[in-house]
Amino acid sequence: LQFADAVYFLDDEGIYEEPPFLKGRVQYLGRLQRAFAYTRQDRPKAREELGIVADALVVAVLPGRFNTEAHAPIADLVLQAFDQLSVPTKHLLWVAGDDAPTLRARTANRPDITILDFEPQIDRVMVAADVAITKANRKTVLELESLG
Repeated sequence: LQFADAVYFLDDEGIYEEPPFLKGRVQYLGRLQRAFAYTRQDRPKAREELGIVADALVVAVLPGRFNTEAHAPIADLVLQAFDQLSVPTKHLLWVAGDDAPTLRARTANRPDITILDFEPQIDRVMVAADVAITKANRKTVLELESLG
């Protein structure tokens, strides 16, 4: 970076400290957000497509690709907290990636838990959820925020 004529940063100025050697060469482009296929108004559709009843309290777990249980375990805590929810209908929707086989085995015979390997329409999961748990990057948090 020290030899770059310009550095384009996809966020707002002031969030991260610039290295002194880049002074005057960083241009902030602001937040970029991809176009979503689902919005908050699509919640009933998203839940139907995911096989979740309309009136359920939906907890989504979006741990991120590299934050596996081996690196940053949360399954014990999440499952215990989910089991303690005292609501008539609830559903845990976990986008688990490499952890999917292990989590599926651990939650077998639980119709209130869905473990997904991968979800190409992650905004569908976000829109379907009432609560999201993530240990992913800032982008996931910003997307959750923008989807309400």
